[in-house]
Amino acid sequence: MVKAGVEARVEALSVLEGELENTRPDARIYQQLGRGSVFLLKPKPEVIKDTKAKLKQLKKDTTAAATR
Repeated sequence: MVKAGVEARVEALSVLEGELENTRPDARIYQQLGRGSVFLLKPKPEVIKDTKAKLKQLKKDTTAAATR
């Protein structure tokens, strides 16, 4: 049961990592909030790179914790 939960978590992290791979540094991200407000967000390349590194480390930590 625990192993299935860990596998699901690692799979979710992999999906997020894949989404980041497809995010270009000049990508525009539209966010819909509340009453139809739309904000334009442009992620900085260093933020994307940092987030990728954090996801990769989180995946490693999750897998390592499951094998203990």
